Amino acid sequence: MPLKILVIHSTSMVGKSTTVASLLHPRLNSPRVFSVEKQNQDAGRYGIEVVRYRAPDFKNLINDIIIEPKDLIVDVGASQYADIVKELPAFAAPSTTSMS
Repeated sequence: MPLKILVIHSTSMVGKSTTVASLLHPRLNSPRVFSVEKQNQDAGRYGIEVVRYRAPDFKNLINDIIIEPKDLIVDVGASQYADIVKELPAFAAPSTTSMS
């Protein structure tokens, strides 16, 4: 089963893309990297192949995450944090636990 990792933080310049490129990418089995960023640099600056998305492409991003057969890292930059977090609840699995 492929591993899918989300790297996200609300602040820029904390090392998200550096962590993706130097820590996670080399240790996984040829993972794909999806970047959600609109103004800052992403993990592509370290020479790894990155597929780029923007927050308005969220539905396409979720679909691509679901169908990706390989290990995957999703690197969400601070410039897109609020938009992505706002969209996440729409794609959450329904709870099967009772709170009674």
